[in-house]
Amino acid sequence: VLNDFFKEIIVQKTVTITWIKPILVCEILYQSVFANNTLRFPRFRRIRFDKAPQDCTIDQIEGKGIVVNDQF
Repeated sequence: VLNDFFKEIIVQKTVTITWIKPILVCEILYQSVFANNTLRFPRFRRIRFDKAPQDCTIDQIEGKGIVVNDQF
């Protein structure tokens, strides 16, 4: 039954990546945002049933938190 569910949401599959349709929204906590918009110490907080996937965009985290230089 679960395999049938995944067959419906798979958009594209390659050797290393499987792209799926977004159907759930989760809230992620993080310490800071790197200059390339990746999150430092991300961790799951909760599922958000009050938001639709299309309402979630990268600009919601841009400029939030402490931007650190990720070049070592």
